[in-house]
This record gives sequence, C-alpha cells and structure tokens, in this order.
Amino acid sequence: MASTQTIAQHYGRADLGTVILAALNAAGKNIDRLEPDDLAPIDELHSRGRESTSDLAQLLALNGDETVLDVGCGIGGPSRYLAKTYGCRVTGLDLTPEFCQVAAMLAERTGLAGKVEYPRRCAGHAIRGQQLRRRLVTERGDEHRRSRPVE
Repeated sequence: MASTQTIAQHYGRADLGTVILAALNAAGKNIDRLEPDDLAPIDELHSRGRESTSDLAQLLALNGDETVLDVGCGIGGPSRYLAKTYGCRVTGLDLTPEFCQVAAMLAERTGLAGKVEYPRRCAGHAIRGQQLRRRLVTERGDEHRRSRPVE
C-alpha cells in the first residue's frame, strides 16, 4: 500500500492554484468573484461530476443544519457546491496538501470560506477521516435507510 506521502507527491503540484486561476482568467472569468458553477468543469472530476454530487446531496436530504465531511475533497468542488446550494457547513480532507490549499483559496474567491474549511494538516487526518466517514455513513444508513458505507 502506498504511503500518504507517496500519494501526495504523485498528485501534488506546487503551482496548481496559479495554473487554475490563469486558465479561469483566460476563459473570461472574474477570478476575484468566482461562482461554484465557474469551477465545476475543473473541480468535480469524479464519475458523473456535478450530476453525481447533486444526486448524492438529494439522497441525503440536506437542510442546511448539517456539517458534512468531504473525504478525498480534491480542490473542493463538491464542498463548495453543498455549502452554496444547501447552506450546510463542510470540512474537506485530502491526502494532497496542495489540493487543500487550492480548495481554501477557491473557497475565498467564491465567498464560501465561512461555510467550508480545509484544515492545513488535512493530509494527516484523511485516513482517520475515511474511517469516520464509513462509520457515519453506516450509522446514517442504518438509521435513515438513505445510504450505505463505501468499501
């Protein structure tokens, strides 16, 4: 099994935030006042992208009072979408420190920094976060029959 450091080194890129902002600026976006929709094509790279995030959020029946744990948050697309669309608070964790830094920067630029957080030391907590997520999803699934743990 690869170590946390090996994974972070594989995916990390020191200038990721600069590259993303330059691309958005070249696309005509106001990089000082971004909307989550401006970022969706680049920050929801999981299967089915935004559609998947939206479907999962609907299954959870979020009402805005929740705090959501986004494990493997990448650069924070789903976190910002949930915060903007449902008003809930979100903590994002990822093994790659650069992803967490860029996620925080993009949260600032979308005006969502008060709703989402990406702890600076999130890489060290991601594995424990994954274990916690499995427990929470299992408990919520058993209690509400809305979801099942991901193995």
